[in-house]
Amino acid sequence: MNTYMLYLRFQQLRGALAAGEYAAEVSLAREKISSYREPHWQEFLAAWDANV
Repeated sequence: MNTYMLYLRFQQLRGALAAGEYAAEVSLAREKISSYREPHWQEFLAAWDANV
């Protein structure tokens, strides 16, 4: 997931994704992760929230 998030940011920085598109993709990724119940995904979300 970290690699995908980095990829999205890179695409935004190079102009392949507009700010709104980037935000939508990040939101979609977060929504998808939130639906998972495995502990490591919940830990990932907790760390994400701590760094926002």
